[in-house]
Amino acid sequence: MTHPAAPCRDRLLGQVVSESLSIDATDTTAFWVEFNWGTLQRRPLDGGEATTLVRHQGENFSEGLIARDDYVYWNSRGEHAVFRIAATGGAPERWIAIAADDVPEHIALVDDVLYVSTLSKLQWRRDRATGALPLEGGVALTSYHGALYIGGHGGIQRLASPTSKLETVVESDDRVSSLIVSDNTLFWAAGDAEQNLYRRALAGGEPAWIAETEAGHIVAFAAAPGGAYAGTSNGLAVLANRCLSP
Repeated sequence: MTHPAAPCRDRLLGQVVSESLSIDATDTTAFWVEFNWGTLQRRPLDGGEATTLVRHQGENFSEGLIARDDYVYWNSRGEHAVFRIAATGGAPERWIAIAADDVPEHIALVDDVLYVSTLSKLQWRRDRATGALPLEGGVALTSYHGALYIGGHGGIQRLASPTSKLETVVESDDRVSSLIVSDNTLFWAAGDAEQNLYRRALAGGEPAWIAETEAGHIVAFAAAPGGAYAGTSNGLAVLANRCLSP
């Protein structure tokens, strides 16, 4: 039996003090990790208290989080690694190691391949196999229907597999800093001080402008039943998910 998607509505998930946040959600639970100290928390979407899964001992500088199946993945620029932990809690694993002179920027999980963008390349891991592709550093990543989508200077590109060629999906004069695909619709944020949010059908067409953030606010996207969500954050932040889907 199939059930209709949950209504698309604003949801206040929690209040934090952080320079920025990364968010993701499963059918029942929202997860977020704060940039500064890497405190990873979860909260049921239908209510209840937030639970802390991980507290890093030093500065963390996290810019990526993925909740998928039984695991949660996040990166740490402070510890030069991508970690994973069981969604129910436990001890975190160092899943991808990053060179000491490099840092992880963004992560994406495509089927069983975990990608991480660094300052100089795109690293990946599938089970015990690892590899890297040369790529402009600091690019934003997301996954959809078995492919990786990459945002950066010049727009958005698609990578079908670690051995495939890059395809251009969207051209942009501004740097794409964050993106998500939900229900065959591509959402992204582009710009510098102020971020402009856009949507476009994945199959093509003209982009539609959605909103502009305040200066200094950093956009994080999450796709979940009911639509695509965007959270914005600055120094004294509220993690508020705004549904962007029609």
